Amino acid sequence: MEHIKRTFGFVVRFIVTITVIVGALTLASWGWDVRNDAKHTVTVNSSTPVFMGSGDEACTDKQMLTTVRPSIQLKVLRIRYWKNCATLNVILPDSRQGYIVIGEGGFSVNPPLP
Repeated sequence: MEHIKRTFGFVVRFIVTITVIVGALTLASWGWDVRNDAKHTVTVNSSTPVFMGSGDEACTDKQMLTTVRPSIQLKVLRIRYWKNCATLNVILPDSRQGYIVIGEGGFSVNPPLP
C-alpha cells in the first residue's frame, strides 16, 4: 500500500510540474509576441478610420472612434490575425486607444508585416 501512495504522489507531482512548465512556456511565448508587436509603427498615408475597442473576429459592427489624417504616425500595441481580417491596436496622438483594420484606409506598417 505504501508503494501505491508513493507512486501516486510521484505521478501527481510529475503532472503538476509538466503543467507549470507548459504554462510558463505558453506565457513566455505570448509575452514575446506582444513585445514584438509593439516594435511596429503605422504611418497614415490617406484618411484612415480608427475604431473603438480592440477588434474581434467578425470585423463587423465597428464603432468609429475617429479618422486619422495623412502623415500621422501611430504606435502599435498589438497585431491580431482573425479569421476574417487582421487588426492593429494603436495609440492615437491624443493617447486614446483604438484599432485599425488592414485593408481599410491607407497606411503602411514599419517594419512590414509578413
